[in-house]
Amino acid sequence: AAHYIGPDPENHAGRLIADFARKNKLWETNSSVRQYGFNHPNPPPEGGEYGYEFWVTIPEDMEVPAPLEKKHFPGGTYAAHCIQMGNFHEWQWLFGWAYESEEYEINGSGSPEDMYGCLEEHLNYYDHIRNTPEGEPEVCQLDLLIPVKPKAKQA
Repeated sequence: AAHYIGPDPENHAGRLIADFARKNKLWETNSSVRQYGFNHPNPPPEGGEYGYEFWVTIPEDMEVPAPLEKKHFPGGTYAAHCIQMGNFHEWQWLFGWAYESEEYEINGSGSPEDMYGCLEEHLNYYDHIRNTPEGEPEVCQLDLLIPVKPKAKQA
């Protein structure tokens, strides 16, 4: 994990993770090399500084140097919606779907500190990190992910 609070936190934390992934050639480790990110903390309603945290999957036995941190993520069930980078207004659509679902209910953390447990998965990170010497691909796609659980059946 890479975490940064301050100006342009996505780029700062993203650079830390990308440098680590490239240096360790994660695409050669038989890891799925997936990348997730989320606001941490969320931007305040009145604007101002916020943070962003990126995670990248690594082999269990891989060492992680500071300032990066090794974390274990247990996973779970998520509602997903694919967007192109920048279409973050579509979070509203996904939350609307989750609130109206007859099968699922939101199962988030309850805290704006970690974006309520929601994640953004950067798709095709394996190819991006392997084939792009630095920076981001021209068109980046994301899955917006909301933690959900099945609704209790009513008798």
